[in-house]
Amino acid sequence: MTQKCGDYLTQKIIINEQLKFSINDNLLLLNKPNFVIMETVGLKMIRLQHLLFWASFLFITSYISLKAYPWSIALLRVTFVSCMNVALYIFCYHYLVNNYIEKNKFFQFVFIVLGLLLISVALRYNFDKGISHYRIINGLQPFKNKMVLLWVSFFTQAIVMLIACLLSISANRFVTERKLLEAAKKQSEMELTMLKTKISPHFLLNALNNIYYYSQQAEHNTSNAILKLSYLLQYVSYEVALKRITLERELEIMYALKDIYNLRFEKAVQIEFTIDNLAPQRYEILPGILVTLFENALKHSGVGIVDKAWIKVNIQNLNGVFTFSILNSTNKDLGKNNTLYSGIGLASVREMLEIEYGAQHNLIIHQTENSYDVKLILKA
Repeated sequence: MTQKCGDYLTQKIIINEQLKFSINDNLLLLNKPNFVIMETVGLKMIRLQHLLFWASFLFITSYISLKAYPWSIALLRVTFVSCMNVALYIFCYHYLVNNYIEKNKFFQFVFIVLGLLLISVALRYNFDKGISHYRIINGLQPFKNKMVLLWVSFFTQAIVMLIACLLSISANRFVTERKLLEAAKKQSEMELTMLKTKISPHFLLNALNNIYYYSQQAEHNTSNAILKLSYLLQYVSYEVALKRITLERELEIMYALKDIYNLRFEKAVQIEFTIDNLAPQRYEILPGILVTLFENALKHSGVGIVDKAWIKVNIQNLNGVFTFSILNSTNKDLGKNNTLYSGIGLASVREMLEIEYGAQHNLIIHQTENSYDVKLILKA
């Protein structure tokens, strides 16, 4: 389907009725950021480890207690040991690591850990010693030797504290990494905003120059041109700052730029658009990118100035891969003063694409003696 640019207020893009647009291409924009997903999965894994640890702890404690003691004494022992260790575990997980390890107070941390370990071992040892006369004679007797009882108490309490501290450190690392990535993302967004503010006045200045040139001719009424300029100002003031805008809106701005640029010339500039496999009103894109590439082609193709100069724009979406290709004629005389593709325009576009799309984009530039081709590829 091919359609020449006309007035942007009456432009309509004809799409083949058999082509269907899938919103799956835009699902990535609705998902949570990757670092939030990573943190969520990481914290869920830590909760699973909590569950597995305490299931194992209660099973082993219950098994040994029921083998070594009568049922009522075994229940008492399981309750005492579990309650003491749950309190110790929670204290280490939520308070000890956060207030000492995370604040680099390692000496105080070691001192408190040793104190808690001695106190918990003493409580555990004396409790088991106090109920030792209830042991079943023919059953399992792991606590018959006092030194074995002491080492078992020490080992158990040390394991509880170690697991609690390690899981707490792991959880904090997920949160810290998320905060660092959020900070980096905010910095990237600030850089992106700065790049947009750098690009936006760039094409507005050219629009003003064209309107000024048009107004010098007495027979022309500039009211329509000013109306179109206000249309661009709305885009620059409000829409460029958005995360995404529809492709349809980006195309409307291209048409507006073309109309304003065409004010300087008696003949309509030769610009051709082709849209394939895409519904522009539903596809979303980072604002400013396509408009900047189009405005640069307007300035440096020689359309309106050089006979038979032209610009061809092709937009398509195949198998989730969006491709924007803009091919324009070149002129040797214009090329002498052409700093577009090595100057601030292309450099800003590259930075914006890198910040927003990263490895999901590819910007390809191909130049020949008579043409300049810029192709932008965005992967879903």
